[in-house]
Amino acid sequence: MVHVTAPDHQRYPRYGRALEGAQVADLGPGDALYIPYQGYHHVEALDPINILVNYWWDPVRQDPGSP
Repeated sequence: MVHVTAPDHQRYPRYGRALEGAQVADLGPGDALYIPYQGYHHVEALDPINILVNYWWDPVRQDPGSP
């Protein structure tokens, strides 16, 4: 439960190493981003007005991993 933009490195010492593998996508108007099922992600708005839309592409899973 690390705070992504202000991590406590003493409490989560391996977070810095995990962050080395992070990817950043800066989207503009009309852009879309596909995040695979159970893909860890963090979303941050850079403008005061924005819209976020989620769409579950696949049918709802029936196993314990279903949303």
